Amino acid sequence: MSRFPQKNWMRGSQRNMSGQSEDCLALLKINELQRDHQSTTIVQVIMGVMTVSVLLCVLLTFLGTEVTGTSRPWYHRLSRQVERFARRSEPLSDPYQCPPGFSRPSRDRSTCYHFDNSLKSWSEANTACRQRGGVLASITDITAYEYALSLLDDGYTWVEGSNEQSEFQHKYWLKGAVHDQFGIHEGCLALVKFNDRAGFDDINCSSQANTARTLCEIETPYFVV
Repeated sequence: MSRFPQKNWMRGSQRNMSGQSEDCLALLKINELQRDHQSTTIVQVIMGVMTVSVLLCVLLTFLGTEVTGTSRPWYHRLSRQVERFARRSEPLSDPYQCPPGFSRPSRDRSTCYHFDNSLKSWSEANTACRQRGGVLASITDITAYEYALSLLDDGYTWVEGSNEQSEFQHKYWLKGAVHDQFGIHEGCLALVKFNDRAGFDDINCSSQANTARTLCEIETPYFVV
């Protein structure tokens, strides 16, 4: 083998120093292959750029950008609707808003209370609460109990009760008032406040008018729309 072919032997092909390792010698022209490969790569890059450009154009068009000199009014309407929905979904600074005439113990409580100072029978008190959109107040924890007492005037006030006292109501039963351990023997429950004395007591549900005052409650939704 001459020095020239040996000097220009193709990289990666097998040969030995005494001559070619195969039967015949060939001159391989790879410039065209390299150019073809480079051309293919360039075409792929160009196609990729064009694809991205088309996608961006479509995206901008749907977003209402004036790509073709025309706007997209439907997008602006949709945008306004989304903004209104977002504003309605945001929690208010006071998330539990009580209706007029009602109040609540603290910001983290959703139950609002209304005290009616006029004397009523149990039936009248129950009707009055429902007309306000609520029910007779159910006092079952210390927070509600202390807040209710802060609203009441001295005397008897109708609250929600049944023939089975809750453990809480039994614990805070008015000292000296007669009751049994099985329930309210007179039928209806009242919250009593007299100077330094306070607690639950029962009153006959069939009592006539001018019997007791009324404490109503209403639950408020978390979001006000």
